[in-house]
Amino acid sequence: MFISLEGEDNFPHQGTINFVNNRVNSGTGSITLRGVIVNPKPANGIRLFTPGMFVRVRLPIGKPHPALLVIDRAIGSEQGLKYVYVVDPENKAQQRRVETGPLQDDGLRVITSGLKADDWVVVGGIQQVRPRMVIVPDKQPMPTLEGSIPLISPTGEKTGAKSTGDAEKAQPPPSPTKGSTSEKSDVESPKSKPPGSARR
Repeated sequence: MFISLEGEDNFPHQGTINFVNNRVNSGTGSITLRGVIVNPKPANGIRLFTPGMFVRVRLPIGKPHPALLVIDRAIGSEQGLKYVYVVDPENKAQQRRVETGPLQDDGLRVITSGLKADDWVVVGGIQQVRPRMVIVPDKQPMPTLEGSIPLISPTGEKTGAKSTGDAEKAQPPPSPTKGSTSEKSDVESPKSKPPGSARR
């Protein structure tokens, strides 16, 4: 189980479930569980968890399943159909129809079909990209809401600005439910630069 205190993001504290009741409370429709979490006392301080405090608890109900993850801004829509731009071997942008799944906390969305793990996806400046447009590849890890990528002009020069039109490879976040290297990704989850550039 994972625990979050008031004012904390995500669920930074981890514990274990050591008891699950086998009866459902007919009045509340709930089941009683008991969790154990380490609560050490610092040498000069107080314990983090105290009796009576309220916390948020996340209980995973299954193992992470394999999934391709793409930054949500890379996904376009046309008459209700979702698509992304991928970079072909000739460095041309090709439109690819995809089916999407849940949106993750870091801005990555699950792609259920339409992409392969070794596809390179255009992730920025989508409004300026057109099918069969030739781009200058600059392959980088899939970005998240927490990361930024350098801007590259169509000539291949880095401008040092945040990317708005790149292409990146579909790949997963490090948590069970973020992208890391520019190598081919092993995709699992539960956790474009300007026109003329591409990222993996």
